[in-house]
Amino acid sequence: MSTTAFRPSVDAEVAAGVRLVGELLIEDIDAIAHALVAKIIEHEPAYQVGRTITLEELTATVTETATGVFSAIAGAPLERARFEGNGRRRASSSIPLHAVLHAYRIGGLHHWECFARAAASLPLGDRIITEGSTTVWSIIDLASQYVTQGYSHEVEEQHSRTAEEKAALLQQLLEGNLSADVEVWDAAGVLSLPVAGTFVVVATRTPRSEADQLPRVERTLAGHGLRSAWLADTSGQVGLINLGTTAQPGRVVELLGTDASGAIGMSDPFHEISAAPEALRQARVAMAAGLGAVVPGVTAYSEVPLQAMLVLAPQSAEQLRRAVLGPLLDAPRGDSAVLMDTLQSWILAGGSATECAKLMYVHRNSVTRRLQRIFELTGWDPQTPRGMAMLYVAAEAHRLAPTSLAADSWSLDGEVGRLVSPRALRRRRPSA
Repeated sequence: MSTTAFRPSVDAEVAAGVRLVGELLIEDIDAIAHALVAKIIEHEPAYQVGRTITLEELTATVTETATGVFSAIAGAPLERARFEGNGRRRASSSIPLHAVLHAYRIGGLHHWECFARAAASLPLGDRIITEGSTTVWSIIDLASQYVTQGYSHEVEEQHSRTAEEKAALLQQLLEGNLSADVEVWDAAGVLSLPVAGTFVVVATRTPRSEADQLPRVERTLAGHGLRSAWLADTSGQVGLINLGTTAQPGRVVELLGTDASGAIGMSDPFHEISAAPEALRQARVAMAAGLGAVVPGVTAYSEVPLQAMLVLAPQSAEQLRRAVLGPLLDAPRGDSAVLMDTLQSWILAGGSATECAKLMYVHRNSVTRRLQRIFELTGWDPQTPRGMAMLYVAAEAHRLAPTSLAADSWSLDGEVGRLVSPRALRRRRPSA
């Protein structure tokens, strides 16, 4: 057992007085511990009785550590294992290290006040307080170091969890199932991400068969100073990316867009990791609303406000689509396809017949005739601003119709409100 004994360099009578105070404090340990427990609960919110720690456990821990400190003041060795063990238990309870050390600072001040009060009642009390302060605070400081070391060792072991366990924790974070702050702090620690910063969430339909690319994507981002955590299932992949000090979403767009094989949606930046569930919803909406099916790449949520509304209100979008484009879509298949192609090209050409003709490789007059036919069928003239606007919105609703899904009822595996963990995937049986 590793121990440290303190031998104050003061005269024998004062040193004996210091040790006597330590013995007196041990005799009053129950009252001292009870008062310290109340202070910790009042001043350190991470110690939530009944959630992060029980009152019985906190009382027992405070009693044990206070006894260790007072015993060292009385001349016994300071037992390293006692304090390292407490540090490990607090890490296992998901209480942040800064909160643990704050509780120890509260305890250190409390112990010192008890020491000074007890010493004041003894002969040579002033000298015992003055010369014993070095001993007392050295013991308290070393005890805090041992707690920190024990906490760090436990966290390192937690960080060695398997990729599957990390994926399950990321899943809980993205689903919003980590309600307590300490649970979010623990998740962030395991995922090697900060609790606060600048983040984005990205979503793609890339199937699990390509999930082996995730480590490469993660390494690519890490090579540019961007830490990330990823989750994959049979339908797609989700990434939580820390933008670091640069806070440049455009860098993510550039890096992910280079090798994109389909649609990738990206949320707006956010600053608390606990906001990841809302960011995931945005990323999914952006993925559904973007042009990735036609031109692979990254679509930011902020770039598609109109399309996002259509995706989020699929019934209204369908009613609009049928009300405006119904007669055109019901035309004979050949005519309908040509007219829809013309309308899309007209929109891409910005309302220029010449540019539209170039896009379609047809004569300008052919474009004009088709636009007139669209007007006759829909009642909306694509050559007027009002008609163009209505047809554009309806055309977007038509483009998004196959993938228009309410964000709160769609998930990566098509089940309501759920992401699927790798473990759950293995449990599933193939469909007949």
